[in-house]
Parts: sequence; C-alpha cells; structure tokens
Amino acid sequence: SGDESRRWRDFGYYLVFPAALLAGVTLNALVGFVQVIFTVESGPYAMQFSRATGLTPSPVYFGALMAVGAALVAGWPGRRLGVRAALVLVAAVAVDLSGSRVALLAGLAAVGATVLLVERSWRSGAVLMVAYLVGLWLDAVSGSSLGGLRSSTDRLADAGGGGRLDAWRYG
Repeated sequence: SGDESRRWRDFGYYLVFPAALLAGVTLNALVGFVQVIFTVESGPYAMQFSRATGLTPSPVYFGALMAVGAALVAGWPGRRLGVRAALVLVAAVAVDLSGSRVALLAGLAAVGATVLLVERSWRSGAVLMVAYLVGLWLDAVSGSSLGGLRSSTDRLADAGGGGRLDAWRYG
C-alpha cells in the first residue's frame, strides 16, 4: 500500500542512508589512519606523496570526503553532542592526514556553515568548531613524530605555496 511504501522510503532516508554514509566516511578515515601508522608505501592502498588516501584514488579526494564527513556528523540530528564532537575530531585529523590544504579550509567552512545553519545553541556550535580545530592541532602536533608525513597544516605553513601562489597570481 502507499502508506507502507512511504514508511519504507522514510526508513531508508532517515535511518539507513545517513548511517551507511557515515559508515563509509568512518571506514575511509580508519584506512587513512592505518596507511599513516604503518607507512603503507606500496600496494593498492599506498599513500601518495607521503599523504593518506583512504579508499579513494587521491589524497585530494580523501581530504574532500573527510571535510564533508566532518560537516555531516556536525549536523547529525538526534545524536549526542559528545559523539558528534568526537566524530568531527576524527574527521578533522583525517582531513589533515590527506595533506589537502583546500580540504582543510573547506572542512572548516563546511563545519562552520553546518553549525550556523543547524545548531540551535552557541555552546553546541562552539564545541563542534573547537573539536574540528583540536583535530587539526592534534594531527599537526603528532605529525612530526610520524616521520615524513605531509599533513595539510605542514603544507599550509610551508606555503609560500612552493610556486603555487605565483601560478595562481599569473592565472
């Protein structure tokens, strides 16, 4: 009947789809952590240019996925603030492991926009933003002990852009 099909559609939309999406983002983050911890340099799940890729073909894709994942969990309805903040922190660490400078800034903007549009209290929004920034900071601090890892914060700090800013200016 129409009511039953609507109920199944709502079940998929409100429960299954977000959970599957979060599971995929979490799995990618875990693969990225394993790549960095064990310095995977060969095989189908190897890092590229000393940057984590997760299950994606490129560190840039991995960073973008993790930035979107951070925004997704920041706005996850019906979940406790502590759980969301912990997942935002994990996604922020993964963003930094990707080495993508654009993803680092896009994640910050996406989490900020989610907080502004979804959160009803300033306290919750502040906790989620601080969780993202702490995740970036944790990876920046621990990155030096991982030897040779090119995190986003390291690459951003290097940026005179390595010539990239000049290319953008000429473009």
